[in-house]
Amino acid sequence: MTRRGGEAVPAGLISQRSWVRIPLPQRRTKKIMPYKDKDRQKQYQREWMRARRAEFFVDKECKKCKSKDDLEIHHRNPAKKVSHVVWSWSSDRRYEELRKCDVLCCKCHKERTAEQLGVEWQHGTPYGYRTHGCRCGACREAHRIYMRKYLSRR
Repeated sequence: MTRRGGEAVPAGLISQRSWVRIPLPQRRTKKIMPYKDKDRQKQYQREWMRARRAEFFVDKECKKCKSKDDLEIHHRNPAKKVSHVVWSWSSDRRYEELRKCDVLCCKCHKERTAEQLGVEWQHGTPYGYRTHGCRCGACREAHRIYMRKYLSRR
């Protein structure tokens, strides 16, 4: 018998992680969530990672154009990239991954990625309309044709 919270409890009936009583055979199979509502937990985690990300970019600017808006990280060498979801990692592990990256604004990041992949866009393509925001007649027509085919498949 052990004493927890002023009452005598047989050994093995209280989980070491929480005050929830769980019979000993089920202790390893049942997970105790900090939130009973999974949506509330996911919302907390999203806010927590958003705050960590915002904290990282507070004093940063785009390496190419010096903008402070819509900042993103860009891996210099994609072969050395472990993952792009670094905001939930421990600070040491996150720091090691971010050392392999440059801070770029959204526009410069798209340009640098296209350079790395060897993608060159041309007028008169749906890609030019969607990704580059080109609204010339040829790109509009290509987008219209693409959307007509896309909607007919649905």
